[in-house]
Amino acid sequence: MVRTPMIFAFGDRELDTELYELRQDGRPYKVEPQVFDLLHFLLRHSDRMVSRDEIVEAIWGGRAVTEATISTCLKSARQAIGDDGRAQSLIRTVHGRGVRFVGDVSRREPAETAAADPPPAPAPVTAPHPAPNPPIAAQSKPVLAVLPFDNLSAEVDAYFADGLTEDIITNLSRFRDLLVIARSSTFRFKGRRIDLRELSAELGAGYVVQGSVRRAGGRVRVTAQLIDAGTGLHLWADHYDREMADLFAVQDEVTRTIAATLGVRIQDAGLQRALRKSLTELDAYDCVLRARRYTASLTCAAHAEARDLLEKAVALDPASADAHALLANVYLAEHRFGTNPRPDPVARALGMAETATRLDPQNAYARCWLAIVHCFRGENEKFEAEARRAISLNPNDPETLADIGHYLAFLGAFDRGVALSRRAQALNPLHPGWYHFSFARRHYDERSYEEVLADVERIAMPEFYWTHLLHAAALGQLARPDAAAALRRLYVLKPEFAAAAELRKWNAAPADAEHILDGLRKAGLRACVRPRHDPRRPDPRRHGGMAPRRCNAAPLDHAPPRSRKAGSPACRPIREPAPPPSSPRSARCGGRSPPRRTRPALPGVPRSGVPTSCRAPTISPATSPCGIAISGRSSVRWRPSACRRLAGSRGASSPTSTPSPAR
Repeated sequence: MVRTPMIFAFGDRELDTELYELRQDGRPYKVEPQVFDLLHFLLRHSDRMVSRDEIVEAIWGGRAVTEATISTCLKSARQAIGDDGRAQSLIRTVHGRGVRFVGDVSRREPAETAAADPPPAPAPVTAPHPAPNPPIAAQSKPVLAVLPFDNLSAEVDAYFADGLTEDIITNLSRFRDLLVIARSSTFRFKGRRIDLRELSAELGAGYVVQGSVRRAGGRVRVTAQLIDAGTGLHLWADHYDREMADLFAVQDEVTRTIAATLGVRIQDAGLQRALRKSLTELDAYDCVLRARRYTASLTCAAHAEARDLLEKAVALDPASADAHALLANVYLAEHRFGTNPRPDPVARALGMAETATRLDPQNAYARCWLAIVHCFRGENEKFEAEARRAISLNPNDPETLADIGHYLAFLGAFDRGVALSRRAQALNPLHPGWYHFSFARRHYDERSYEEVLADVERIAMPEFYWTHLLHAAALGQLARPDAAAALRRLYVLKPEFAAAAELRKWNAAPADAEHILDGLRKAGLRACVRPRHDPRRPDPRRHGGMAPRRCNAAPLDHAPPRSRKAGSPACRPIREPAPPPSSPRSARCGGRSPPRRTRPALPGVPRSGVPTSCRAPTISPATSPCGIAISGRSSVRWRPSACRRLAGSRGASSPTSTPSPAR
């Protein structure tokens, strides 16, 4: 039997059974579901003492629970309403008898249309029914109506099907980018034949969820489908078969899965609608939907597009918490990945995340990205606090779970990170590849390097440099011959990559960072040596050039440098601009300044092991830039002083002099 929705008022608090909400002075107060159910049960029976067995039957479905569990739930209920076990001014326990709510309680029924419903348009006085809600196109966010699930089996009580529906509505309402029609409105259609277009016009819903429950042979099957109310097209459908051993556990699992899947599917459907619009027709929510595509690809082009779209969304709707939260993600990518950087990316990301949480304190995605910004600022305690809050606000959002699991793994909490990522994958079977990163990180920590290679294949993001970083480190630990090639691919994507600095930036745990660096070294990571500057030669940095610098770089193979294809990314020379034309050195060297010679290679490291990106262009081993024949030297840089000494010793008076034979 479905009970009439009721609001119980006592003191400065209200318990709303329709919105499943406890309020203090009109503001929502967060409580656990079992605590809410216990308060509801005590308020409903405030005229008498309720026994322990009644509480267990009502709250835990008659399952065996300990006295400690009941006492903990009672303690939490007292704390939620400002009572305690010593005073017992509202909830009184009589030993051996039971529990009773002794405070003054008033009851009233909520309005016919709850706050979750879109407001109806004014109706003429003579109209027998309210006028239809605003058109679907006028809504900035998708509006969803969950109709009562049909009970197709006499073996399943009607309350189970109704409970499924109510739980799906409650879980969907945690997605802040959805508007969910209240239960009091949708349950009016229970048992009726429904025309979806009429329902859409009456409730203002763009999407409708229908389903059924059937039981047979100790198993229950729950079927759900998502329908576009405007066109009648089925956007998604699935069924869930479970054992009936624990009915309430089945109800919790199925409703969470359905709610998470619906949240993802409705976003996808909204994106398809947004993609059919021109840029001038996009509203703030359309911009957010389009920008979300960046999180699946992480490419530079997608980042630039997402940043433009979200800055437009914030300008169109300054009160959009979703737009500010996603813009925090995109701004932080300038620091995380070095993508399209602008000044102060972390500070800008922090500002956007804080604005999003201020606009909507209950927005789980905003809390998630505030936590991640704290992680990159090295504020690990703040990260943990905001991450816990984000998960509690919406434990059914797979992206929030996967994001937090990803960064927990970077902080060294591999098991916790993998557990969250596994939950995210279960809630969104069609998840993007980056959901596997926490698995790859844990397998690397466990020295299961073959599993890391398999995880990298599952990630399937060849344009993302972190996949090549993990791939190269795992191959290096396995002493595979293709480890160096994997490292070169990393440098092709990110030529300025510096391994130690990258791991510090990502706030990796020290032992984990050293373990990854060890794998990269085994793959061939080398430290390039900065050549000493010749004080007699103008500093190239003062003439707009790039000075050689110390960096971590990948080794090349042992093929001669001249055999490399000119202009390839792995062979970019360091630019050393020529001195001014009036320079006497340039006149002696054919109008250009000869390149400098590098230091000798490190002991045990072949000269070909130093990457070409840290060397100047090579010259013929037989002649210097001045045309002087040299023997026994290959792939060297020449100082002007060396050319002058050799030229003086051999009588070379100009660049056009005929060189002497090599000694």
